[in-house]
Amino acid sequence: MRTFVEIARFEVRYQLRQPLFYVCLAIFSLLTFGAVASDQVTLGDAIGNVNRNAPFVIMQSLLVMSILGFFPATAFLAGSIHRDVEHDSESIFFSAPITRFQYLGGRFAGTFLVSLGVFVGVILAIIIGSWMPWLEPERIGPFRLAPYLFSFFVLVLPNLLVAGAILFSVAALTRSMLATYASLVALCVGYAVAAAFIGNLENERIASLVDPFAISAFTVSTRFWTVYEKNSQLLTLDGPFLYNRLLWLGLAATVLSATYARFRMQLSQPSRKAGRRRALALAAEHQPLAVGGPLPAPAQTFDAAGSFRQYLHATRVELGSTLKSLPFLVIFALGILNVIGGSKPVEQLFGTPVFPVTHLMVRVIEGSFLLFALIVG
Repeated sequence: MRTFVEIARFEVRYQLRQPLFYVCLAIFSLLTFGAVASDQVTLGDAIGNVNRNAPFVIMQSLLVMSILGFFPATAFLAGSIHRDVEHDSESIFFSAPITRFQYLGGRFAGTFLVSLGVFVGVILAIIIGSWMPWLEPERIGPFRLAPYLFSFFVLVLPNLLVAGAILFSVAALTRSMLATYASLVALCVGYAVAAAFIGNLENERIASLVDPFAISAFTVSTRFWTVYEKNSQLLTLDGPFLYNRLLWLGLAATVLSATYARFRMQLSQPSRKAGRRRALALAAEHQPLAVGGPLPAPAQTFDAAGSFRQYLHATRVELGSTLKSLPFLVIFALGILNVIGGSKPVEQLFGTPVFPVTHLMVRVIEGSFLLFALIVG
C-alpha cells in the first residue's frame, strides 16, 4: 500500500509542476466565471429567468465543463503511461519490486486527483461570479453548499471516472497516444449520437443511455422543470439519469478490471513490421564487408535541393505511417459517421425541406469533422 501511495504522490507532484494544469485551471475557471457573471458567455442552455447561482445552473455548468475536462484528463491520465514509453523508463519500473496494482493504481489515482483538481477552480469561479456587484440582487439566490457537492460527486466525478477508465486503459494496453485520442473521439461520437436522438420523443430513452456524459439523461430529467424547481431543486437519482450512471460506471469498472487482467509488467513490444526492419538492420550490421579495395567516398550535398529532397522523403515516410495506422483509420471512420449524423438536421431548414446544397454541407463538414482533424494533427 505504501508503494501505491508513493506512486500516486509522485504523479500529483509531477502534474502540479507542469504548466498544463494551471493553464487548464485558468481557462476553465475564467470560462465558468464569465458564464455566471455575464450574459455574453453561455454553458449549455441559456439561464433565462433562473437565478445565476441556482442549483440547476450549478449542475448544468459543471456537467458541461466535465465534458471539456476530458481533454486535459486525456493528457494527464494517458500521459502518465505514455511518458514511460517516451522516456524509456519502463524497464526501471518493471524491474522494481512493484505489483501491477501498485503501478497502474498509483498512476491512475494520482492523475485522476489532478484532473478533479481543475474543477475545484470551476466551483470557486461559480461562487465568486455570483458575488459580483454588477449583477442584479434579485437574480442571486442564497448560498447553498449542497448543489456544489452534489454536482461534484454525482456529475463531475462519475464523468471523469468513466472517461478516465477508458482512456487510461487504452493507453496502458496500446502504449499509443493516437489510439488514446481515437477512444476519446469515440466517446465524443457517442455524445453526438445521443444528441441527435434526443430530439425524438420515441428515442429519448435510448439517447439517455448511450450518452457517456449523461447530458441527454440530465436534459430528459429536467426538461419540464419550472423556474421555481430550477432555483431550489436538485436532480433526483432515479429514472433515465440513474440508469445512465449505473450503465457507464459498470462499464468503467469492467474496463479497469480487464486492463488489470491483461496488462503485463514488460517492455512495449514493437510491431511485426518494425521488428522485421530491426532484424534486417542488425543482420546488415553484422554482415562481413567485402575486401576489394577502399570504399567509394559518399557524395555529400548540403545545398537547397538536397534539403528539399530530405523534406520530401521525411514527409512521405510520416504520411505513409500515419495513413496506414489503425488509430488514424478509426478516427477517420468515426469522423465520417459524425458527418453523416450531423447532416441529418440539414434536411429541413426552419421546418422547410431543403436540398443538401453546397454551403449547407460545407457548414456540416466544418462543424462535424473539424475536431477529428485537430486530433489527428
